[in-house]
Amino acid sequence: QCTRILGPIVGNAFNYASVSQCESTAIGQLTLDELLSIYSYDQLTPQSNIYALLGNPIHLSLGHILHNLAMRLLKKNAVYIKLQVSQDELSDVLTKCRQLCFSGFSITMPLKENILPLLDTVETESGAVNTIALHNNKYMGYNTDGEGVIAALAEKMDLSKQRIIILGAGGAARAIAYALVRHKAKVIILNRTLDK
Repeated sequence: QCTRILGPIVGNAFNYASVSQCESTAIGQLTLDELLSIYSYDQLTPQSNIYALLGNPIHLSLGHILHNLAMRLLKKNAVYIKLQVSQDELSDVLTKCRQLCFSGFSITMPLKENILPLLDTVETESGAVNTIALHNNKYMGYNTDGEGVIAALAEKMDLSKQRIIILGAGGAARAIAYALVRHKAKVIILNRTLDK
């Protein structure tokens, strides 16, 4: 799908789309309506910024719909796509994305920790990133999971007086735990494996 969506940005003269999903003739083929209504295909140019979700699995993510709608409403010359990437493919994919001048990424499981050594700068102490932005031709990693939870909980309670249980110990859980500890909450982590 990404090669079809990015056609106008990378200079493809032609693209093939089906009129309806039932008339699709190849894997990853999008309908004309999907290209136009979700990805604003007719507005993309070589100057368009490219953003992507990296992770595996990604098929249930609605990020491409929400991000592309937001960019359309904000009148941004940009597109947001989904790239299914395994841990083994991550380094090569990020190298290719640098060559195509991707402007940023959302990172989901299982890549939130694995991507750290591939970044130019990391602006989090949680040991996991969920957001990458391009600044001065460098990929900078951030984690917004913890601060998002803090913003929601701090409206309702004084975190320093709370004992909070976190289920799981993945990248998001780690970022949330770090943020809660910084706000003086007592944190208990329940996870299947003790070493995490």
